[in-house]
Amino acid sequence: MITVREKKEIMFYNRIPVILQDKPNYDIESILSKIQKTLPYQLVADLDYILISKSNYMNDREVESIYKDGIIYLTPEMENEEDALLSIVHEIAHLVEETHPEIYLDGIIETEFLGKRRKLEKILQVHNFETHNQNFEKTEYSENFDDFLYLQVGYPVLRTLASGLFLSPYAATSVREYFADAFEEYFIRGPKHIKTTSPSVYYKIEELLETLGERFL
Repeated sequence: MITVREKKEIMFYNRIPVILQDKPNYDIESILSKIQKTLPYQLVADLDYILISKSNYMNDREVESIYKDGIIYLTPEMENEEDALLSIVHEIAHLVEETHPEIYLDGIIETEFLGKRRKLEKILQVHNFETHNQNFEKTEYSENFDDFLYLQVGYPVLRTLASGLFLSPYAATSVREYFADAFEEYFIRGPKHIKTTSPSVYYKIEELLETLGERFL
């Protein structure tokens, strides 16, 4: 149950404020209820609040959601409720990365990601895309690399070519987005597909949940 405190504020897990600076075109209470039934509270315990707003912060970055410094920023305008649901869980994944940096310490996720990046480069070369100016070995987000995938290759084409490698075109842009997309899939659609397509992320999530269970039960 989400407690209503004020007309413009509701509570997530009965502890985390969700501030409605602008009224969303989706049922935010229904969406948050679904998340609460799926994600353990421990994964979001360090979240300060969620702000739903037509903010310049997101408009300037041309994004619908973003996580930064303990806050999830979310646009009030989404295509549908599923997009809003996936966006919130995706940003929670970035919170989890920040609060549990140990998931990257052994390099397993990074190794898996780079292996897929190298396969992607070969696939693009076979289809006559010019790749020599792009750094496929960089795991951090690069606007230049994202522009290459989005503007030169095209996300629709990339979605077809990278099928079986990445869950979405954006997952190919950095190791953090690779993790976040897999995290989103694990909790919203189920872990079965992730175990096959992104096994390193699957096992890290399983390890994290086991650790949280031992710590908090």
